[in-house]
Amino acid sequence: RTPLTSIRALAELLNDYPEMSGEERDGFIRTITSETMRMGRLIDQVLDLEKYESGKMKLRYSKLDLESITEEAIKPLEPLLADKGILLQKDLQANMPEIYGDADRLVQVLINLVSNAIKFCPEEGAKIQITAYFIDGMLKVNISDNGPGIPSENLPQIFDKFYQAKNQTLKKPRGSGLGLAICRNIIRMHEVHIWVESSAEKGTRFQFTIPANRY
Repeated sequence: RTPLTSIRALAELLNDYPEMSGEERDGFIRTITSETMRMGRLIDQVLDLEKYESGKMKLRYSKLDLESITEEAIKPLEPLLADKGILLQKDLQANMPEIYGDADRLVQVLINLVSNAIKFCPEEGAKIQITAYFIDGMLKVNISDNGPGIPSENLPQIFDKFYQAKNQTLKKPRGSGLGLAICRNIIRMHEVHIWVESSAEKGTRFQFTIPANRY
C-alpha cells in the first residue's frame, strides 16, 4: 500500500495548501505521477501472478536466440543503469543452439532479474554480469551482482511472493516482492529450474536453465 499512501498524502497537501509555490506543487505532482505508475506496475504483477498460479497463463513456444532475448531485456533498462553508474557486462558463449520457449515471458524473467540486481548494487563500483553457456542439452544463464548479498537464512524464502529482505525500511521497501515469484513461475512453466547463490563477500547470482532444441 506504500504507493497509495504517498498518493493520498500528497493529494491532501495539494488540496489543503493552495498557496504553496508552483515549484513545490510541481514536485508533488511529479511524485504522484511516479507513484501512480508504480501502483500500476504492482497491479500488473499481481494479475500476472494470479494467472500463473491459476493455470490461466499459457506459453507460446517458438525457436529463439538467447542473445536477441537478452538484448531486448537490457534495452529498456539502459537509462536506469546509466543513471546509477552501473556497469553491465555480457558474456554469452558463441554459437549456442537456439532455445525453445516463450519470448515475452523469458524477456520478463531477464528484466526482473536485472532489475532486482540494480536495486541492490552498491553506490560505487556497481557491476552486473550476464553470462550464458550450453551444457548437457541446456543453456544455463547467470545474472550476478556485486551487492551486499542475501543472508543464508533468507535464501529459502527469496522466491516467495511478497517476500522482501528484512534489512529494508518499512517506509520505502525496494520493489513489490513479486518479481522473483513471477520468475519462478515462468521458469517452472518451461519445465526447468531457477535458483540463487549469495554471500556477503561475492554478492548474489541468480541462475536458470532453458531447454535447447526441444521441438
